[in-house]
Amino acid sequence: MSESLSQKYERILSMCEVGKRKGAFTQIACPNTGNHKHGDKEKSASLGLHSNGISFKCFAGCQTDDFLKSLGLTFKDLFPDNEETPSNIYTYHNQDGTYHHDKVKYKLPNGKKTFKQRTINEDGSIDYKATVGVPFRYPQLIEAIKQDKVIIFAEGEKDAMTAKILGYESTTMGGASDWKDEYKNFFKGANLVLIPDKDDPGLKLTSSMIDSLKTVTKSLKTMILPLGKDLTEWVEAGNFDLKSLIDKTAIELITLEGVPEPVVKVIVGGYELYWIGLNLKVIIDHIENDDSVEIAVYQNGRPIHISGYKLLSISHKDGLVRSLERLNNKLNWRVIVNQITVQCLSRIRAGEDVVLLTSEFGKNKPEYLVNPLFVQNNANIIYADRGSAKSLFVTMIGLILTMGAGGDIFGLGVEKPWTILFLDWENDQYTTGWQKACLARGLDMEDTDFHYLHCSSPLFKCLHHVQSKINEVSADVVIIDSLAVATGGNLNDSEPALNFYNALRQLPVTPIIIAHTAKDKENKHRTVYGNAFYENLARSIWEVSKFQQLGSSELTLSLYQRKSPPFSGNQMPKGLKFKFDGDRIYVNPCSPMDDERQGN
Repeated sequence: MSESLSQKYERILSMCEVGKRKGAFTQIACPNTGNHKHGDKEKSASLGLHSNGISFKCFAGCQTDDFLKSLGLTFKDLFPDNEETPSNIYTYHNQDGTYHHDKVKYKLPNGKKTFKQRTINEDGSIDYKATVGVPFRYPQLIEAIKQDKVIIFAEGEKDAMTAKILGYESTTMGGASDWKDEYKNFFKGANLVLIPDKDDPGLKLTSSMIDSLKTVTKSLKTMILPLGKDLTEWVEAGNFDLKSLIDKTAIELITLEGVPEPVVKVIVGGYELYWIGLNLKVIIDHIENDDSVEIAVYQNGRPIHISGYKLLSISHKDGLVRSLERLNNKLNWRVIVNQITVQCLSRIRAGEDVVLLTSEFGKNKPEYLVNPLFVQNNANIIYADRGSAKSLFVTMIGLILTMGAGGDIFGLGVEKPWTILFLDWENDQYTTGWQKACLARGLDMEDTDFHYLHCSSPLFKCLHHVQSKINEVSADVVIIDSLAVATGGNLNDSEPALNFYNALRQLPVTPIIIAHTAKDKENKHRTVYGNAFYENLARSIWEVSKFQQLGSSELTLSLYQRKSPPFSGNQMPKGLKFKFDGDRIYVNPCSPMDDERQGN
C-alpha cells in the first residue's frame, strides 16, 4: 500500500525532536551529528510539507543528504510515490547561514544528469527558476578565508562535498557554464585550489575563472587529476591523500612573469603541455636523439604553429620565440619556450621508474593471444617469401580473434573475442574486406567486423594518429602489414628498427607483424628481412612456406616456429590447406611440408 506525502511527513517528524509548527514548516532538531556534535539544542532545522514533496532546511549548513542518512532514509521518503525522485538536493545558504535556494539533481534513464533550481518561499510555495547568486557552502567559505585555510573550488556540488569529506573547506558556483566575472568578489583574500573536471568544459571554466580570480585571491593554484574524470571518481578509485597530490602537482597561477607552469601529460610519442588560463596547448612528438622534436602550438583550440625544433639549440629557441611573437605578442613566449624545453628534456632524460619484482609476479604466467602462435602484450612476427599468402593467413587469424572461439580451430586456441585494428601499408580495404568475407563463408563463420586503417607514413611518424584510432575503436590487437613499409628507411640499419620498436612499445595493444624473408645465399637460411633487431626484439616468430601447383585452386601453408617465447618450448610445425572456390575460401588442417631448416 502506497504512503501519502502527508503520511511520510508525519513519519519523518516522529523520528525527530520536534519544535513549533508554523504554516507548512515544522521546527526540528537536526539529527546530523557531523555538524551538531553536541546535539542541536536550538532546533536550527525545519521540515516543510509542500504539494509535490517534503523539504529540509538547516541553518548550520547541513545538506538534505546528511539529514536523510542520519535517519536511515532516502530521497524517496521526501516525494510522492508516483513522481520522479531526485538523486540529490544541494542547498545554498546566505552569508549568515539562512536559506538561499536548492539545486535539485536528477538522473535520466540514459545515465545522464539534469538539474532544477528551486526556491522554497516562507508561505510554503516553491518557485522553479535559475538562481545562483552565492557560492555553495558560503558561510564555511567566509570562515575559511578568515582562518587563511586552503579552499578547494570544485566543478559541481558533488565534488565539493567529496573535498569536504577529505578534510578540506570547499565550494563551487555550480557547473562549467555557471561562472560569472562578478563572482570573484566572494573569493577576495582566499587561498584557492581549482580542481576542474577533466574535460573541455572543465578546462574552459578554469581558464575563465583564472582571469577573474588572479586579481583578488591571496593564492591561486590548479591541478589536473591523474585518474578519473573528477574528484569523486578519483576517490572512488581508492585515492584519499588529496594533500600530497596538491603538494606534488598543484600549479601556482599567480607568478612574477605572468606565466603559470604548464600541466604536462605523457602522450604516445611525446608530451602535451597545457597552460590553464592562457588557453594554450603545445604538443611535442616525433622525438629523435633526445632533442630533435616536432612542436605544434594551439591557441584557443586552433593550431597556430607547427615546425621542427631542437630542444638544445639556442638559435632554434630564439627563432621559435620570434615566430610565436609575430603570431601573438601578448604572451611571454620566451618564458613559455623555456618551460617547454625544461619540462620535455627533464622527462626524456628521466627514463622509466624502477620496478620491484616481488613474488606476485610469479603468480601470473604470460598468456597466448592465439595458442601456440602469438603471445599477448608482445611483438609477434610471421614472415614468408613474396606471394606466400601470409596476408591471407593473418586475415584468417584476425577473423578467428574477433569471433573468440573459446576453444581450438585447427589447433589454434583463442579464448575470448578481441577487437582488431588492421594497419595496412600494402593493400587496400577492399582486398582485405573481400578476403575476410570469403574466409568467413568458407569457414562457415559469421563475418565479424574488424577495423581497418590504411597507412602511408612509417609507424613512428604517424604514431599519434594510430594511437588516437586505437583509442577510438578500443582495439586490443593490431595487425601490421607489413614490417618493411611500416618501418621506413634502410631496413638493414639499426636506427629504423629501434624507432619502429620504440613506437610499438608505446601502443597498448598486442601486435601481429607481417614481414618478408631475407635469404642467406651461403646457408640458405631464411630470416626476417632487415636488421637483426627485428628478430631480437620480437618474442614469437613463425615462418610460413607455401606450396601450390601451377593452375591449382588449392595451396598449402606450412608454419614453422623460428623463435619461441621465453616461457614455452619450440612448437611442432603446423599445416593448413586453403581452397579457393568463387566467393568462398575453404580452410582445413593438413600435414606440414618438410622443413628444410630442421636440424640446422
